[in-house]
Amino acid sequence: FYITFLFYICIQSLLAQSLEITEEKRLMSLGERTCYKVQIPYQTASTVEKITNKYLKSQTAESVKAPKGSNEIIYKSVFLKEVKTPNVLYFIVEQQGSNVGWNGFFLNEKDSTNLENTASIHGFVQNIYKLSMIALYEDSIHMQSKALKEAENNLKDLSKDAQKNDKTANKSKREISDAEKELAKSQE
Repeated sequence: FYITFLFYICIQSLLAQSLEITEEKRLMSLGERTCYKVQIPYQTASTVEKITNKYLKSQTAESVKAPKGSNEIIYKSVFLKEVKTPNVLYFIVEQQGSNVGWNGFFLNEKDSTNLENTASIHGFVQNIYKLSMIALYEDSIHMQSKALKEAENNLKDLSKDAQKNDKTANKSKREISDAEKELAKSQE
């Protein structure tokens, strides 16, 4: 219970922190573009990739095949809050120790220019971050539940062993008592 509670407090503090989203120019398959980067702590690249894909599909964005040799994941028809035109999102997920680096390029779907509405982009990236933290918390609950079940099974096994040992000890005491009686009779 205490471990789960402490982990819950840790996740809440991570969610409450102001998220640092950095912007930088970076090369991608279409040339140099503005990239939005965020560090997601205590996650795996595959988990964050699944979370992002699921979120985009729930927003009715369409997956696009990436150019050969590219590590980019591409979605078109990505609509952001307060942006009326559809966008294309190129994103890259990289494992960086115990953290994951999420890098996204938001481009106008019509002319592949950088999207200028940074508030909407930041909102999108914050959603990915929050979904990742929620998944981390749910994984923690699942792991704690699994550990609790395992501990309960071990306790049941130990209880059965203790009962069996008690029966064996009582049987041995009876045998000793019977043997002492036999010894007393034989001494008479």
